[in-house]
Amino acid sequence: MIELGKKRVHLRYRQPTVDEMLSALAMKYQSHDPEQQAEDILRANLELGFNCLEGLISGELMIDSGRGPESLSSEPGQEGYRQDWKESVRNSFPALLVALGQHLSDIPTRIEELKKK
Repeated sequence: MIELGKKRVHLRYRQPTVDEMLSALAMKYQSHDPEQQAEDILRANLELGFNCLEGLISGELMIDSGRGPESLSSEPGQEGYRQDWKESVRNSFPALLVALGQHLSDIPTRIEELKKK
């Protein structure tokens, strides 16, 4: 479960691999320009969240593709299933993926902050 504002969204996700975690952390710290660093952090979290997202329950997320709100599901046979469900999440709910990526990389980030002190 990930909290996005006041809403809780139930997602299935996996823990990142070592390579995914290292890649995300490297992206977060690649720029020394403060203006670029914020974008790097957000992009790293978005990519990590996207890579680790494995599924969502029908009814948790609603998208509007011009025909009114429709449920989005990752499970074939469920209402709202779309083969491109993961890309739909990326395009419609990037903040959710950023929050998931931050959740998954939170502990290493805190360790790095402690090392700097």
